Amino acid sequence: MNALRQRKPSYLNPSVETDIECLSLIPTSNPTNDKDRDEISKVINRNEELENLVVSLKQLLRKCRYREKKILVALHNFGGEAALNDLESEFLTEVDEQIFTEVAPTFFENATFLENMINRSGWLIGLLIFQSCSSFILSSNESLIQSHPNIIYFLTMLVGAGGNAGNQATVRVIREIAVGSLNDKTRWPYIFREFAMALSLAIIIGVFGMIRVSLFSSISTLEAISITIALMLIVFISVVIGALLPIFFQAVHLDPANSSTTIQVIMDISGVLITCLVASTLLDSSFGHILLQQLHLT
Repeated sequence: MNALRQRKPSYLNPSVETDIECLSLIPTSNPTNDKDRDEISKVINRNEELENLVVSLKQLLRKCRYREKKILVALHNFGGEAALNDLESEFLTEVDEQIFTEVAPTFFENATFLENMINRSGWLIGLLIFQSCSSFILSSNESLIQSHPNIIYFLTMLVGAGGNAGNQATVRVIREIAVGSLNDKTRWPYIFREFAMALSLAIIIGVFGMIRVSLFSSISTLEAISITIALMLIVFISVVIGALLPIFFQAVHLDPANSSTTIQVIMDISGVLITCLVASTLLDSSFGHILLQQLHLT
């Protein structure tokens, strides 16, 4: 009983310590009746229950702080409104050294520098090889490029618009996944909303793209229409793919963060392909000549 009195965990709150101090009211001599034995048993059982409760609460607190740190790092890395430096003082300084030491290996994925380098370089090399496919698309449309060189002048604008729109959609999905708001119940409404957003952005960007192309005095009207249609298709497709790619990566147990670089390469190739297809259809085909005659364009 003397040892039990001296046992006073430092992490217990005052109310719990008070319960333990109540042991001093129990006689130190051996109990002589059943009532004393029952009182001692109740106090000991309650002390054990409180200690188990405190351990469970500390574990829950550790998990909550770990999740908070993951959310903030994700927001910081993927362009969220909250930066890690702005918010770390609010709770990271409250994390004691023991909790941070236990969480850190899992938090940083327990990967060495070499493992991270191999993983990241593997993705970049694969994307580099995949991105080189755009050269085959351009070489197969060499006659189109020679007859309509203005298309090449705006190719970087078209490809860049697709990459920007797709990456914007991808980053937003990654942020939703990081904060836990994108789940089984909200996934399909979010996808449908992104489809509507893709259509709206395609129209808006297409209008401004048409204005930009029209300022280029040496371009024909049909070429301007071709570039505008290609721009609208690229933006629409990039937003849709950008929204679906992180969800797909998560479903196949890949890191959704890699989708932000993957969408750039996908839209680089898709942008070149869509531009060449639209331009060849409207400029170097019978359909284009019929359209030119119907619209009386020169």
